[in-house]
Amino acid sequence: MDNSKPADKKLDAFLEIYGSYIDSHRSLHRLLSREINLLHHDSIKEVITQATRKNYELIKNIILEGMAEGLFKTVNVDVVTLNIIAFVPRIFSGTPFITDLLDWQESELRDKQTVYTELKDYFYTILRKG
Repeated sequence: MDNSKPADKKLDAFLEIYGSYIDSHRSLHRLLSREINLLHHDSIKEVITQATRKNYELIKNIILEGMAEGLFKTVNVDVVTLNIIAFVPRIFSGTPFITDLLDWQESELRDKQTVYTELKDYFYTILRKG
């Protein structure tokens, strides 16, 4: 991610990198998701929490930068950041929960580029001024 770019471009890059990583490692993400929910192993929970915390802080800082730059309106940064951290993996992991909700074979969300565009539009609706 190019730190010299404005916050909205950083958010674009994060969404594409994060989504692509999850999409490429669906089984791993599903396993980690299950482990988080079951919380059987404190050591696994700690590793997952540390990795997620890094992404959380990165997104939070991007949003704060965007607010300081005047690109984003004032929002509850924690709520929006949690929304991104929770929502993006759900969509890109292709969990049975998502595929069962939608008519997956016919869904436009099967196309990654459509998902990136829709996610960006969704988050910018929340973040952008006016």
